[in-house]
Amino acid sequence: MLHIMVFLKYLRSYGNDASLQKIGQAMVISKGAINDFVIQASQAILKLQKKVIRWPDDKEPDQIGSRIKQENGFVRLLWLR
Repeated sequence: MLHIMVFLKYLRSYGNDASLQKIGQAMVISKGAINDFVIQASQAILKLQKKVIRWPDDKEPDQIGSRIKQENGFVRLLWLR
């Protein structure tokens, strides 16, 4: 679980806040461990990439949009066409 927390913190950081040292200080972990956690989490996600990440087909955005509109009243949140 710590690997995921560190990885998410790394992903949401940018600029100077993305340095391993700053993340390590904030989470009280060495920058070497931060580096290892980020690499390990990235590799795990990439291994699952083909199973869990996919592009929607042509009809799916409209189906999702219709469901969101019906449930919440929002229109065209997903794709601009």
